[in-house]
Amino acid sequence: MNARIALDYETKTASGGALFYVETLPPETVFYSLLIADRPKGKECSNAEAVLAYVTKKIDSAILQIGGEASTGKGICRVTMCGGAK
Repeated sequence: MNARIALDYETKTASGGALFYVETLPPETVFYSLLIADRPKGKECSNAEAVLAYVTKKIDSAILQIGGEASTGKGICRVTMCGGAK
């Protein structure tokens, strides 16, 4: 948890009673998830394998900012696609 103080944008001083806490994860945190594709609804791809290939091409090695606190540099992550059924 990080303590933060909200600023009054006009005076650039702390707003009265504006102490708050922000919960963050350590930078070395690793998340993982599954990506599952079904029949596509758009015209970009013709089947589930093409959908996975399209998504992989778009987000593999992408740098993303997830969640709030963008102004303090929190939530920056890199997406890495790996594995998968053939």
